[in-house]
Amino acid sequence: LKPACARLRYGCASRPSHGVRHGCLGLMPHRHSAASQEVRLLRAERRGFLAPRPSGSRWLFVPEHLHPRLLAMASSVQLHSEHDALVGRSSHFARAATLAA
Repeated sequence: LKPACARLRYGCASRPSHGVRHGCLGLMPHRHSAASQEVRLLRAERRGFLAPRPSGSRWLFVPEHLHPRLLAMASSVQLHSEHDALVGRSSHFARAATLAA
């Protein structure tokens, strides 16, 4: 295997036959080695860029224009859940849960 191929910088690597023709199998342009990724992760953690995810929570990636509306929906669902817990039964609609509480 060649350590690098001059043709990588011209987009040749995007074709499946590139590695076979030029002997560059195993090279992934724009990828860091596992050791380098580990060093970067430790540095980010040391500098305070990483925070543990709160227990029982998950991340949800949404389009940016929907974010404010989904935050409002999430707080409404949380309040609905709290009202159901107060009453001791579940309600299909948030309004019914609020009235029952």
